[in-house]
Amino acid sequence: MNYWNKLYDEILGYYFWEPQHLGRQKGDKNIFKISDYKKLIEHSKKLEVSLNHQLSLFFSLAPNEFIEKFFNQSFSRQFNDSFVFDIAEINDFVVGLKDFSQPDFWFVGEKHIIAVEMKLEAQSSVLQFLKYLTLNILYQESKKTNKEFHLLYLTRNGIDQLWDKRDVNFENLYDKVHDIDLNAFKGKGSIKLESYRQQVLSLVQNTEQLVAHTNYKSFGDLLKQELDTTENEIFKKLLLGTIDELKDRNLIN
Repeated sequence: MNYWNKLYDEILGYYFWEPQHLGRQKGDKNIFKISDYKKLIEHSKKLEVSLNHQLSLFFSLAPNEFIEKFFNQSFSRQFNDSFVFDIAEINDFVVGLKDFSQPDFWFVGEKHIIAVEMKLEAQSSVLQFLKYLTLNILYQESKKTNKEFHLLYLTRNGIDQLWDKRDVNFENLYDKVHDIDLNAFKGKGSIKLESYRQQVLSLVQNTEQLVAHTNYKSFGDLLKQELDTTENEIFKKLLLGTIDELKDRNLIN
């Protein structure tokens, strides 16, 4: 059955065959290295960014009750908050910072902010972790808020394969942030990470509350549970398409 996620493939296919609508000349063989629609979709299914697009659609439409349930399960706590999926605003904010990390997903509640970093094959780093926390500091300074910040990693593999360095884990993040040589990071923007290190370290004092990890299997299991229980027809369609997409990518069974 064709669910809503297949419309994304159709949109890709349209611009593949009609590139003039993207400011490209139709018929220019130098534009694409991919020769046909089937290969285009196969290539798309390997990309993290295309899954990011589809999950962004999902989170922007999913009921807040589900989003809170997802976070409660992932962090093993009760947030009791109402979250807004605010990726457009945070992306505009990041563009203004210049040469800074763009979060995959950004949820703003009345009492909390939760960023989600998704991975397929790539791994995270202490620098990326530090930049997420610095982004939260800058964002909240601009909004004049002081909400609890949390970071969730959503990955294909287990937590033991999350980091690019074998000696990094949630328990020693404070020491790793404390010791990282930020002079080695040559950013083009005006944000100097070193000047925010102490504020970041204050956030990392309690990593048990700050950061969590889940995988696509657990996320998929939650989607399936919701599918079995919800009576909302639109949410059912949303769940079916998301489950179908994760299956297409062999992220869940």
